[in-house]
Amino acid sequence: MAILRDVARVYIMEPFARWKLVRDWERLNPPSLQNGVVNTNGFAEHGEYPLKSTMSPRDARKIHRSVLRFAEQGWSVIYYTLQWSFGFVRAFMQLR
Repeated sequence: MAILRDVARVYIMEPFARWKLVRDWERLNPPSLQNGVVNTNGFAEHGEYPLKSTMSPRDARKIHRSVLRFAEQGWSVIYYTLQWSFGFVRAFMQLR
């Protein structure tokens, strides 16, 4: 169970949470330009360079904590769903 927990947490839950939280952070904190106007494709009209948002260390720590918490809670959901399903099937089989 420990190996299954680590695999689910590291390879499924954490990447998903990191992707989602960073994407939401970027939507709430659009990049700023000193001169130029942003096109819909994310490039500036003057210079055609991609825009970059810089995340503060505080925001990075907050996202990291949220990623770890999501991964742990996600494992709990997986574990208890599997245990409940196993118990349900076992009880159903005893009734037959």
